[in-house]
Amino acid sequence: MDTGADVCASTPTASGRSQPIAILQSRVDELCSQLFSFSKTRRTADLDCGDIFPVNAAKAVFTAENFEECVWAYFTVFHPQQPLLHWPTFDMHSVSLPLLLAVVFGGSVHCSPTDGALSCRAFFDFGEEFIFEQLRHIVAAKPDLHSDPHAMESVQAGLLIVALQSSFNSEAVRRRVRVSRHPELTVAIRSLRLLDPMIHSSHQNKVPDWDAFIAEESRVRIVHFMCVMDYMNTFFFNLLPNLAIGEIYQRLPCNDALYDAWTQKEYERLCVESLRPTKQIPSIKQLVALLMSENWWDEQKNPLLSILELRHLMICVFALHSIIFVSRAALLTPSSYRDLLRATKRWKELWDTLHTKHEAEREKSLGFVKHGLEMWWVTCKVLELAHAGDSQSRYMEVSPTDSLIELHSFLKQYGNCVDG
Repeated sequence: MDTGADVCASTPTASGRSQPIAILQSRVDELCSQLFSFSKTRRTADLDCGDIFPVNAAKAVFTAENFEECVWAYFTVFHPQQPLLHWPTFDMHSVSLPLLLAVVFGGSVHCSPTDGALSCRAFFDFGEEFIFEQLRHIVAAKPDLHSDPHAMESVQAGLLIVALQSSFNSEAVRRRVRVSRHPELTVAIRSLRLLDPMIHSSHQNKVPDWDAFIAEESRVRIVHFMCVMDYMNTFFFNLLPNLAIGEIYQRLPCNDALYDAWTQKEYERLCVESLRPTKQIPSIKQLVALLMSENWWDEQKNPLLSILELRHLMICVFALHSIIFVSRAALLTPSSYRDLLRATKRWKELWDTLHTKHEAEREKSLGFVKHGLEMWWVTCKVLELAHAGDSQSRYMEVSPTDSLIELHSFLKQYGNCVDG
């Protein structure tokens, strides 16, 4: 997780941030009570059963003031790097308790070091178990996503707590995520049919309905948040991806400023002004297929340049790396090498052009987007070594790990051989 202090250019006004403390406190107390009750009935081998519910820490964590500070930190620091939730409609009074807990925990690591924020860490493992227990109940109930918003919120909570836990240098936590949490999230997303193609209304309104847009875009972002975590597990820890690129039908996420529009009026204005209509944005499946196809456009006539953003290409390079990994694991590198090499070269063309435009407009890259070229270089080097049959580095072995040592050693061994 990138914890830099970058600020999103599309940060909405802090309208409605302050909640009536007494009303919010009752909600926080309800969550604390549920967690305490859960602690008395749930014991897992992964948790410290000697003090599964830290009562003293709870006094600092479960206050309305601490929740407000942590939620604010989440949306002003983490959200700009990976905008999963719709901030303008996020309401601490009505959002599901698992998602509220995940957002508070996610924000706590970006807060000023208060007792409340620091004490949150005592609950991370337990909160993770609580969130996934709730997710299991949701999946078992087979809800209608259109009538039960808490279904998607449960998945969002699972994604956020896994992203948070994975950001710490703990092999034990990474192993738990690899063996249990990540596969369970994949099953949940499939069971709730979030991967299914979305049916769009047949009317040709210039500006889609705001509520419909929020619902669609939130689903799109759940799928791609999961995809990125899946691809990153392959990139950093040599895990076979759980999601096939061929089953991702949803388009790539829209521009973050459009998603973060604070009012319907602002949303409609941005839709009219947008040079990238959401209906033109390709899926990651379509984009990868284009990069690997026989046909391609001249650099100056490439229509993708007016549609794609650097964030899309960041997702794409992780996807290409996962395809290369699967090809290596299936011994298909000799037959796929030409297409994959061509795809990486085309990706670099798109990146260079969009990055130049990005810098000219003085836009700031956030999160992993700042390291796009480094990710591309690793992807190309792995393909080159696989084609040459070079397996000197342990990173080139197709066996999972819970450590970053293999990747660090790979970078140390080949990092001085950067190709153009």
